[in-house]
Amino acid sequence: MSREQVVQKFIEHCESMIQDGEVEFASVSDFVAFDRERFEQEWNKFDNKGHAMPEEADCADH
Repeated sequence: MSREQVVQKFIEHCESMIQDGEVEFASVSDFVAFDRERFEQEWNKFDNKGHAMPEEADCADH
């Protein structure tokens, strides 16, 4: 899977966390901006291939 595909899947994962109320943010970009540490922890659990973590810009349209 390419990095872009992994990032897209991760963003979908974060969106479902938001919808399920696991995190209290309105959008994925808010999640990145306001709880970077948790976002990084989720990324590290999600991606075991060593891809670079998505930046806020990667999540901005979500």
